[in-house]
Amino acid sequence: MTPRVPLPLLLAVTVTACGSTPQHVAPGAPPTPASITMEHPGGDAADPDEAALLRQVHERWGFQEDKDAQLRIPLVDWQNYERVRYWAIDHFVGFKYGSDFNALNSVFILDVKDGPIDSDSCFVRAEKWAHPQIKSFDIKLGEQRMSEARWRGTTVRVMSVDGYLDWGLERRKFSAAYAVYPAYEDACLVFGFAVPWGEHEDLAKQVRDRWAKEGVPRLVPLTKTRPYRKD
Repeated sequence: MTPRVPLPLLLAVTVTACGSTPQHVAPGAPPTPASITMEHPGGDAADPDEAALLRQVHERWGFQEDKDAQLRIPLVDWQNYERVRYWAIDHFVGFKYGSDFNALNSVFILDVKDGPIDSDSCFVRAEKWAHPQIKSFDIKLGEQRMSEARWRGTTVRVMSVDGYLDWGLERRKFSAAYAVYPAYEDACLVFGFAVPWGEHEDLAKQVRDRWAKEGVPRLVPLTKTRPYRKD
């Protein structure tokens, strides 16, 4: 059974997740291979959060799918990602990296009943959809940076941003990005990715930037029309 994660919005889940507890080992010690698991990809490293992010920087790409095999999602260190459901927001599929949410993603499908389906129109639709979602959680975003990626002979837009959410007396910061695809005959697809900073701002940004550069072109829809969850 796919776990259900108790905070719905991609960014909100990321910044409200707790970090790992440092291990009582030599400073800078990497994890032993046997200790690396889906729940704890940082294993028994001196700093498990740092070790998990380093795996996201250096490990190779692979894929997982939604439970009905309609979409292939590119993931670094894919065997240690777990498919999850987020509450209270309509999304197609999501994955988290580690029980402490060292990284996570989600895919959203935006139906198009009329009008064109191309990179520009899909991006405009995604922007209109995302604004109220972010506003409802009082997430503060910094300057947004636009880039482009080639995907199946077309150009998709990728928006990267850093931001924060005040959670009680604590400010939780993150790096995130999303790509918008004219993926279907009747719908656009939004693929989002987020990484909490914790104590590792630079590493979190590297992970996000690698996803934007290398991961976005790897997405593989397996249907021509929009996919549906077959609950």
